[in-house]
Amino acid sequence: MASLVTRHAMTRGKQRLGLGKKAMQRTADKALLLGRKHEEFTGGLRRYLDCVYLEHKKASNMRVHGQFIYLFAGVTLITVLNVPPKFCPAARYLQEEKQPCGNA
Repeated sequence: MASLVTRHAMTRGKQRLGLGKKAMQRTADKALLLGRKHEEFTGGLRRYLDCVYLEHKKASNMRVHGQFIYLFAGVTLITVLNVPPKFCPAARYLQEEKQPCGNA
């Protein structure tokens, strides 16, 4: 699935992830396919993601991949945000749970 990346998302990707254009495109595609939806989270992280979702009115699709929140409008990446440090262990745990095993 090919996603589009806005200029703002490119800027934020360079600033927050340290990625160039091509790497940001690959990361956006990967986040869209493998990232967790905000409905899959519970507790404080879920409440935080709900607030982020409501704050960014154009975003119709939010994914958490690694320690970053990717906000999409359809398949267009709008921006990239950091997961707050206190929620990083929960985000990391749920991401590892979704990753397929290499040997199985």
